[in-house]
Amino acid sequence: MKKFRFLGLILFSLWIGPLFALEIPPATGRPINDYAKIFSEEQVQQLGKSMKLLCDSTSTQIVVVSIPNLEGGDVYETAIQWAKTWGIGQKDKDNGILLFFAMEDRKMSIIVGSGLEGVFPDGAAYDIRTEILTPYFKRQEYYEGVQKALETIAIVVQGEYKGVEKEQPFSPLLLVVLLFIFAIALFFGRKGGGGGRGGGLGAAPLFWGGGFGSRGGGSGYSDNNSFGGGFGGGGFGGGGSSGSW
Repeated sequence: MKKFRFLGLILFSLWIGPLFALEIPPATGRPINDYAKIFSEEQVQQLGKSMKLLCDSTSTQIVVVSIPNLEGGDVYETAIQWAKTWGIGQKDKDNGILLFFAMEDRKMSIIVGSGLEGVFPDGAAYDIRTEILTPYFKRQEYYEGVQKALETIAIVVQGEYKGVEKEQPFSPLLLVVLLFIFAIALFFGRKGGGGGRGGGLGAAPLFWGGGFGSRGGGSGYSDNNSFGGGFGGGGFGGGGSSGSW
């Protein structure tokens, strides 16, 4: 009987060992924690600005963590332990979201706080991971992928999510419609400008809307745009999505 118990302890230690193999550093209170060095300093500042603006407007704390590898651990278990240990989210709200990337293992996890599970379904996390982050990360466009994910997260937490728009084959009918709209805009633009060359295309704003966050200019915040009150949540019930890219 003692031999079986000893064997059981060995097997149990081998099973749980990888889950705790990775040491979690102390919480930084910052939105971007780029231990794998996948972003430039300017990109860190711009992403941090977007995330702080989102936090200011919705109270949702989004944190990005990139690490070199999992050291044999499971990406979901590592990410959720990280989120809980740091206490991501605001106190008494548990409204944190962790975007976790293990670069050498090519694995990622989106962990959603229990306070957001009513407005942030697992299907939305799955869409963001598979339809946005995965394609960008396969092309090594890490900054663009995270920025696009943040734009979608902003839509989700405001209750306006309708699903990720997938790329569609170009339609000849769409070309005809666009040319028709362009001709009308050009006609009225010239008419409004008195027939001269100074008349602009009044329809231009329909095609060139600004996205969430800023892609240009300085950060406007110091210390990597740290959240003012740091982290104070940590309630995570298992919502989110994990997988490889």
